[in-house]
Amino acid sequence: MFQRIAAIALNTLTEAVRQPVYGIILFSSVVLICITPTFSMYTMSEDVKIFIDMGLATMLLTGLLLAALTASGVIWREIENKTVLTVVTKPVNTFEFVVAKFIGILLALGAAMYVLTLVLVLMERFGSTDTNAFKVDWPVTAGLIGSVIAAMAAGGFANYFFNKNFSSTAVAASIPMTTMVFVILGFFSKEMKLQPFGADIHWDLLKAAGLVSLAVFIIGAAATAISTRLGTVMNIVLCFAVFFLGLLSDYLFASLAQVSWLAQIAYSALPNLQMFWLADALTMDRVIPMGYIIYCVLYAFLYQAGVVSLAVLGFGTRELS
Repeated sequence: MFQRIAAIALNTLTEAVRQPVYGIILFSSVVLICITPTFSMYTMSEDVKIFIDMGLATMLLTGLLLAALTASGVIWREIENKTVLTVVTKPVNTFEFVVAKFIGILLALGAAMYVLTLVLVLMERFGSTDTNAFKVDWPVTAGLIGSVIAAMAAGGFANYFFNKNFSSTAVAASIPMTTMVFVILGFFSKEMKLQPFGADIHWDLLKAAGLVSLAVFIIGAAATAISTRLGTVMNIVLCFAVFFLGLLSDYLFASLAQVSWLAQIAYSALPNLQMFWLADALTMDRVIPMGYIIYCVLYAFLYQAGVVSLAVLGFGTRELS
């Protein structure tokens, strides 16, 4: 069973990153995060808050779009084209199929969130561009520009000479390149002087980005469940609905849940995405305790397990032929 799940999950990951829209959204988000410090010129001593808010929001919206589009591309399209029949008619049951597809989607989302997290943490040390003391962080500038160009070049080279998919090759190349840039730059300051690793890295921002990634994974689970029944457009609409209602669930349903059973059901069924948003805590220099992170990890895991279980039930009762 595990070999079949692993094989389908790996194939799903490959299909997801081969979609041109995946690479376009990912690299566009990298560029957006890189130019975010320039927006601090239009703030009044709120440059750090603006950067953190915009950076984490970019990650969240990127994950939302990738989750809906990726799930639709690798599940709904197979159902519509009837290619899913070639899988489920073999010794692969609906549980294995849905779980494997979800794991593949999770890996695709995880790869995107990993790259964006490293870029966000590196750009945070760039600082505000509207102060007299501002100095361009040339190591970060050269490293990120070089990694993007190198990833694009690798995708173009592999496509031209070996007929490989450009998007998947560029995305695959960006992961080790971004990692290498992050590790190397951790030993250098803005002035290109050696320093202890991570001396000027905001490690709590790394934790906050990880929690945002968990919220994206929850949306990915919802997109997987929706894709077993509905197409791309409705998937995007419903994922946005889950996203906004999940962020506002405390405000909309928490107080009403004590007097209304409908509000209680809505409050219990919707994911509480607000608990994964810690931008305000960072701007107030509050430490993110490890206990809270563990609680969020358990919540995200259990919620995804529940949603995927519903997806298995829904897919198992669907007429495919």
